[in-house]
Amino acid sequence: MSYAINPERIEEEIISSHRYDTDCTIDSFTLNKKRFELERVIDAGKFNEKTFIALGLILFNMKEYRKFVEHYKNAFNYFPTSMELHAHRILGFFRMFNYKLYPVGDFDLFSEWFDNKINIEKHSLTFGFGSRRIIYAGKELVKLCCDNNALVTLNKNRTFHFNFGPFEYDTGYDEMNGNESYFDETFSWNIVERIRNEALNEEQEQYLKEILGGNYNSFISSIDPDYTEYLTFKEEEIATEEIFDSVEDFIASL
Repeated sequence: MSYAINPERIEEEIISSHRYDTDCTIDSFTLNKKRFELERVIDAGKFNEKTFIALGLILFNMKEYRKFVEHYKNAFNYFPTSMELHAHRILGFFRMFNYKLYPVGDFDLFSEWFDNKINIEKHSLTFGFGSRRIIYAGKELVKLCCDNNALVTLNKNRTFHFNFGPFEYDTGYDEMNGNESYFDETFSWNIVERIRNEALNEEQEQYLKEILGGNYNSFISSIDPDYTEYLTFKEEEIATEEIFDSVEDFIASL
């Protein structure tokens, strides 16, 4: 079934898989095709809130930031009280402001979300965040073999709650202070400190092995020198077990 016949399919696919990302890896032909289909749905008057959200994501991924801003002005003409549209608009603006992609004025994520009359009940804002590296003290320690996809919640008490895999932690909103690498750094800091304090549980260790792949041992060793000694001991232990894995082998070795 084509996207043109079932516009809901393309909307759901875009919303679930696209992010307000500055390094989108989707080719321009695919992005343009999706854009064309969504604009056709809007022109035909068969749209809903998700149609505008999906098209906004495509425009952002195409780096059409000026059109992204104009697009949301148009969207609110149809859905002036939509919380979902409001959330996506300010997440796009937050990314543009943080990375200086397009002038959006003196933008403050907390105020935009909690002081807006649309969010009269002061609901928290939850959004996805993907990290592709671990950095510490301004230095990139290792690249991840796959995205670390986290959920971040901004609460009305001016805190962020991070949840990625088996890890959870909280930080103060004001600690961000305009730092464009804030989410990368807080994610990385939490992991590095847990390793240093030997506070990783089995589930967390397995999660790190999945996102670090073949870089796991070297990364742990760079944080905890004792881990290198542990690996050497285990390798010697395994080698010994292979030599003396039976009584016959032991006697033969004498």
